[in-house]
Amino acid sequence: MHSMTQETAPLSTPDGADADNTREQLAESPVAAGSAIPWSPRRPLPLNHYSLGIVDNDPLVLDLLARSFGTLNAPLHVRWAFTDPQQAWLACDDKSTRPQVVLTDIEMPGMNGRELFHRLRARHPNVVVIGISAFPDSVEEPGLVVLPKESRIEEIVHLAGMLLHDESLIRWYEQPARTNPLSPSELQTLDHYAQGKTTLCIAHTMHVSESSVKTFVKRACKKLGVHSRTEAIVMCVRNNWI
Repeated sequence: MHSMTQETAPLSTPDGADADNTREQLAESPVAAGSAIPWSPRRPLPLNHYSLGIVDNDPLVLDLLARSFGTLNAPLHVRWAFTDPQQAWLACDDKSTRPQVVLTDIEMPGMNGRELFHRLRARHPNVVVIGISAFPDSVEEPGLVVLPKESRIEEIVHLAGMLLHDESLIRWYEQPARTNPLSPSELQTLDHYAQGKTTLCIAHTMHVSESSVKTFVKRACKKLGVHSRTEAIVMCVRNNWI
């Protein structure tokens, strides 16, 4: 399992004290390629998004975790997921594949989660590491916060938000991704409007008439159950369609 997802948000650097304080407060491949619509660039959303790497030697647990982040449209986008911790370390050590957050099992053969955490802390301190374990209370590793393996995705995202000092992640809640009902032309039209283009400009770009552009918007509003172009754009952005 391997793939890439986009990184859009800056990273704050957590230290051991932050982690200790947080401890107290407390379908097909899930890492598929990006959008099939090349004209729709991803823009920063009010909810910040981060890249995520997952390490677990149990392939069933690994697959379930990776799929769950995608199904729930979580703000932690799975960049890669590996059963081999050594492979995960090599991906973290390479700038082109380094995620902003790493979710790692603690007990693994070869390099365990503790060793991976210490390597990352020494070499790439900007990478936030979260441990998961079947027996989290038995794990005493200064600076490393460990969650139970049965933790919900929402709990993992909230913890990541605390370590990243990102309020938008702390406020996030699980909500299954809504299926996009719009046609490519309707979605493309709203995307162009979201970029501030005029109706005339959009018509020229899409090689259609201005009346066709307006029709695309009307159809989109009807499908989405909204009353204005602005509402339609907001819904598309919130669902990460544009």
